[in-house]
Amino acid sequence: MSKTLPVHARRQALKASALALAGAVMLAVSALPAAAQSMRTCAVSRLVGEGVVIREGIYSRAEIKQRLRPNDRIGTGAGAKIEITCSDGIIVVVGESSMLDLGRLSEQGTSDAVLELLEGIVRFILPERRPAGRFEVTTPTAVASVRSTEWLAQVTPRGTAVLVMRGSVAVQGKAGGSATVLAPGEGVDVAPGAVAPPAVRWGQARIDRAIAAVTF
Repeated sequence: MSKTLPVHARRQALKASALALAGAVMLAVSALPAAAQSMRTCAVSRLVGEGVVIREGIYSRAEIKQRLRPNDRIGTGAGAKIEITCSDGIIVVVGESSMLDLGRLSEQGTSDAVLELLEGIVRFILPERRPAGRFEVTTPTAVASVRSTEWLAQVTPRGTAVLVMRGSVAVQGKAGGSATVLAPGEGVDVAPGAVAPPAVRWGQARIDRAIAAVTF
């Protein structure tokens, strides 16, 4: 036959149960910020002229502080530039008359990112101590792979041009062949249907023009 606990004992037992439950809830809640911190978020940080964000086929005007989502496309008109800053230090500058598909860059829980430059020119600035992970930019004619560096890619009717300012970038033509590794000051032009040619030193005038197109 079970005994009924005294009132003070029942109160102590209830208090202990409540504390245990509260502890479990606090542990569950405290785990959320850590997961949230690993999630890369990206937003429009600077804007000159007019640009658009295309989300699920719907066009909206780009605005500063606008948070971006996976698979958003960023488009700019003549004379426009958009800077995108991500929570892990990645900076992307989209030059005029350009279209960039962000892929899974924003709201991604890993350091991997694969973007697609459809047209125009874009500058990428990656933090030097970025965690190991794949960062690739595809174009109609080439694939550029990096880890931490500063570089730009441009798509024109003649193909894809890539220039490295800091670090190194491996560029491979979609036609196959070996990747060409670029060092600072070196560039490459990959024509449609061709493999990546050897790296060359770009002239200062061409470097200045390209950097000016993606600098605020």
